[in-house]
Amino acid sequence: MTELRGMLVSLIDKICNQRIANQTITNRLDQAERELAEHRAANTRERNQTPLDPLKAASNPQSTVRAPISLEDALHRASYFATHEELVAALKEQYSANKNNATKKPATPKQPTTKGQHSYAINNLPQKPSTYALSKYCAFHDSKGHSTEECRASLRRQNGNKKTTEAKISTNKRGREIEQESPSSPPQLRGK
Repeated sequence: MTELRGMLVSLIDKICNQRIANQTITNRLDQAERELAEHRAANTRERNQTPLDPLKAASNPQSTVRAPISLEDALHRASYFATHEELVAALKEQYSANKNNATKKPATPKQPTTKGQHSYAINNLPQKPSTYALSKYCAFHDSKGHSTEECRASLRRQNGNKKTTEAKISTNKRGREIEQESPSSPPQLRGK
């Protein structure tokens, strides 16, 4: 029975504490709503105020500055204005220093790094004589310079070189060697 009373008392205490916490939250919410309403009213009043001279307001945007709401707001604005002015002055000084350094150019013209020598390599290796002939025509390439027979012969030579340079012999899964076939040969029929 005493355990039951103890549990009941602790539950009642929890409910009371919860009620107090809820009341505190409600009070904070009401305060925030009042501050929001005041802020909205101040913004509405500010929007409804029109400057006397629209051209004056456009030429000097600081003339339409709203009045500070509190002392904290005024101090914040003053510190922001001071730091902004200092920052602008520092940036102007830095800009003028960079501008002065950029305008000072060396009096002597720059010499190329190669000092008059050309920086490209000349190919002195012997080369094959050109086989380009205007009298020959290749039907495969549809152009002049070599004949169709020469084109086919060079293709055969290239294919022969590829076959001789291949060191690998491909094998199937069972380890049997597969004969090398030319690409033009028909595919083999598989037997069951």
